[in-house]
Amino acid sequence: MRLKYFKLLFLFLFIMYSNVAYAVDDNTTTVEFKKIAINSYSISIKLFSGIKISGIRYKKIPLLNKWGLILQHNYGLNVKNRQSEKHRLTKKEFEELIFVLISYLSDKQKPLNTIHLDLSLVDELWENTARHLRENIPLSYKLKAKDLQIAKIIGLYLRSKKTIKNVCELSRLLDKKCLEKSIGMNPITFEVQYINSNWQKVKDLKNLGIDLNKHWYGISLVPIK
Repeated sequence: MRLKYFKLLFLFLFIMYSNVAYAVDDNTTTVEFKKIAINSYSISIKLFSGIKISGIRYKKIPLLNKWGLILQHNYGLNVKNRQSEKHRLTKKEFEELIFVLISYLSDKQKPLNTIHLDLSLVDELWENTARHLRENIPLSYKLKAKDLQIAKIIGLYLRSKKTIKNVCELSRLLDKKCLEKSIGMNPITFEVQYINSNWQKVKDLKNLGIDLNKHWYGISLVPIK
């Protein structure tokens, strides 16, 4: 076994070990993969911890002519805990989910070029991102209708986080790696009542005046040469 796979195995064992504390009797991981249209599939997964994620899309994106995993609420993503209540993923749950998805695609020899993730999909990652913005944007900063500058700040921050770096490591199961500038996202759009206001007006809001369900970022993957 090559060295990179030892590293991936260690990462997965760490994730699984961390989850043991709240795993219960029904501690199996299951994957359902269903075709819903030409070049489009729906994936449902139950994690080792009992978290259930449905509405994951695996599809060929026509404009890019590339295959993507799409974990976005606008595409029907639904995350529930063991009590069937809506749930935001922890970092450990997210890493387990990505491991299961990439392992499944690798086993079935299916291509993957990009992963699209809701901005608020991983609870701790969003909270840390929001904290980073609060600490680094001047109170007098004027909010724009389509704010590319704030999107750039978010992208740079996410690229530096261990959770995203772990996704890049796991992509090696597909003989892929992340692009050097791996995170891409569209400009941030603030709720209409905050446009042209100063940052101070939204700084202390939980969502920072952003409709989080409309924002996502992409992780681009390329072959390992």
